[in-house]
Amino acid sequence: MPKKSTVDAELFRYFPVSSQIMQLGLYVTGIGTQSNRPSEAPRAKGHPDLYWFTWEKGRVLPEYQMVYVTAGSGEFESRPTGLVSVEPGTALFLLPDVWHRYHAKAGCVWSCIWMSFNGEIPHRWQRAGILTPESAVRRVADADHFGSQFASLAVRTLQAPSQDMLAISLSALQLMALAVERTAAAAPPAPKELAPPRTDSLQDRLVARAVDLIWSHSHQMISVGLVARNLGLARRTFERRFLKARQHTALQEILNCRLRRAEIMLRNTHLPMKHIARAAGFTSATHLARTFRDRRGMTPGEFRRNMPPSGEDQMD
Repeated sequence: MPKKSTVDAELFRYFPVSSQIMQLGLYVTGIGTQSNRPSEAPRAKGHPDLYWFTWEKGRVLPEYQMVYVTAGSGEFESRPTGLVSVEPGTALFLLPDVWHRYHAKAGCVWSCIWMSFNGEIPHRWQRAGILTPESAVRRVADADHFGSQFASLAVRTLQAPSQDMLAISLSALQLMALAVERTAAAAPPAPKELAPPRTDSLQDRLVARAVDLIWSHSHQMISVGLVARNLGLARRTFERRFLKARQHTALQEILNCRLRRAEIMLRNTHLPMKHIARAAGFTSATHLARTFRDRRGMTPGEFRRNMPPSGEDQMD
């Protein structure tokens, strides 16, 4: 059994993310440690609403998260994995828009280190099948070494000034690469479900990069102008090239992605509309409802009632 991590205190920290840090391809949005008693969900106090959940309702994250179990036994459940037992030395790879839940088993205290992150690199890993909803639960090879590396990053990050986010994000990328390497045997072939649109056939590679940016950041306050600036193009030039390559506008691409995220959560969770709207990138539940009516011809509530849960949604 892996040795218990040296990080025992229940601590956490969330970070603002600058456009400079986003350009690294993988950036940390939060990190922490937690210890849950039997059947107890992570505590809500001090955490943003989207991170807290109960076993009854579960949750859907708008970003990626890795949870490494250092002590205790528990249970994890998502629709792609079903109910799975989790032991120390197990890593949970949680993907955006995938409903899940976990808790400690009766008589156990579950301790773990977690890190939330986002960016183009994990988005590409998901697309390549390195990260998949089906392989969310993975045993870690050489768990003692990996746990020590994760604990060291957590301690350093929890104590670091905000201006050190560049170094922290680079260290997080190194840790994620180690995590992927140490759990590679548990990763199945890439699924087609929940995959972002393919861009390899696009001749305009800047537009391909734009599509990647949109699908990996659409839950944030991204805009056509911001995407254009990230690519070093004038907005009018960018919009003209995007329309030519994709046969629809960049704004339509952003809305398509946000609506698809919202549809998946409406089908597979019982989250309130305001939480779904925020996680999908809309400014409010009213904004979500208005866009839904305009583009789907029904309200989000009608969609939720009429569409059965499905694990075969495809983003396109």
